[in-house]
Formats: sequence, structure tokens, C-alpha cells
Amino acid sequence: HGRRTVATNRLVLIAPAGSSLQVRLAPGVDLAAPLGSSARLAIADPASVPAGRYARQALSALGAWPGVARRLAPADNVRAALRYVATGNAPLGIVYRTDALADPSVRIVAQFDSRLHEPILYPAALCRGASPAANALLTFLTTPAARAVMRRAGFRPAPAAHP
Repeated sequence: HGRRTVATNRLVLIAPAGSSLQVRLAPGVDLAAPLGSSARLAIADPASVPAGRYARQALSALGAWPGVARRLAPADNVRAALRYVATGNAPLGIVYRTDALADPSVRIVAQFDSRLHEPILYPAALCRGASPAANALLTFLTTPAARAVMRRAGFRPAPAAHP
């Protein structure tokens, strides 16, 4: 079997659960203003982590990157960026939707339009000589039951015919 995409994800802007910050992610958005004079925007490190690269792409497309590029709290991974926000060490962060939904100590402020960055895809493929169990798992990942589980976790299942 060839490689196929089994799910996709989205980027979201998060704040601590008790925060009342509101941000509309539109072209020209100023994310420095809700950060105040000294706070930082938590994101996975754009130099080494895909989520950070997607965040930089989205912010650049909105024209917001220059205003926050020097105001980042770069994290080793998405979960670390989420913890910065969950613990109140950053008032805003950018993470995957699935991570935000899994942590009740943060809330989603806004969702980025997926056209602002490279697609966030989760591919699966069988290696040569794969076991029958691996084949069964790949087949299961495209079933309505698996798609329902992915939806509940915040993933967007790939369209049935998506390569």
C-alpha cells in the first residue's frame, strides 16, 4: 500500500482558561498588543519544530510576524508551548488544536485558517514485509469508527479518497 493521509490538524491561538483575551486572526492582526509590554507568545521553536514553522508561516501570511518575532517564548515542542500558557507564563500561545482540546487549563481564542500555512498532515504507510496486523491497522485508520475517534480528539479525518 502507498502512503495515505489519515488525519489533519489545525493551529489555534490559546490563552489560559481564565483569560478574557479576545483576538481576531485577520490580516494585519497585532498580536503584540494583547501581549502587553513584556509578555511573550509561546510557540514551538520555528527553527526546529514543525508546529513552530507552521505558526511562523501563518503569522507571516497575516502580517503579524514582524510584531512578534522578537517577543517569542520558543519551546522545544508543542506541549511545552502549551504548558507556558497553561501555567500563566505566557498570555497567548500557538499550538495544535488537538493539544489545546486535551488540556482544560487553556482555551482556544481563535483558529488559524489552514490556508495560511503548509498542510498539517498525518500520513501512514506500510513498509515492505509489513505484518497482517500492520495492514489491519492501516485499514482500520480509514474506517468510520476510526474517523469518529479522530474527530473526538480534535483531528480532522482526511477525506476518504485523500492520497
